[in-house]
Amino acid sequence: VENLPTSGDLTWPGGTWNSGATSPTAGDEPTSPCQTWRPSELAGLTGSAGRVFDLQGPITGRGQAYVLSFAGDAEVTAAYEQLMTDGAGCATRLGGRASQRQDASAPWGSGEFVDVTLPGPAGDRTVSTGVGRVGTRLVWLAIEVDGTEVGVLDPQADPDNRHTMINSLPKAMQRLR
Repeated sequence: VENLPTSGDLTWPGGTWNSGATSPTAGDEPTSPCQTWRPSELAGLTGSAGRVFDLQGPITGRGQAYVLSFAGDAEVTAAYEQLMTDGAGCATRLGGRASQRQDASAPWGSGEFVDVTLPGPAGDRTVSTGVGRVGTRLVWLAIEVDGTEVGVLDPQADPDNRHTMINSLPKAMQRLR
């Protein structure tokens, strides 16, 4: 639980994240519309924890973070790829559009994210899925917001305008060091 990101680790242009319920396990049911996996079913999983977040601001949304520990390199590599493939595949499953996988690595770990725009009754919404790896641990972030404005993809852009995953995933990975 102490390795989970906090509301201060997550960013959003013009918004604020509030931490919600925290669990010493990641649970057995999917919490994101793009999540088809259950943490307990990931091969080689040795430990997990989860936390939910709410976004307050001109754009509203919700987020989920998991920290997942694995027995070895093969298991963590397979889980990383499974989570990223699952996030990108959400567009096909739910009738949306996916971006290319984007890099969000840091000196202490590798990370990627993908955005999926999904149609909804009140308008489009965006689900961003980010996965970061540090050793044999992963941090998985899923952020769902109303609309399609997610920030600038350029890591050199003004930090207040950058995509939430460019700012948030490296901070979340740093907690795994």
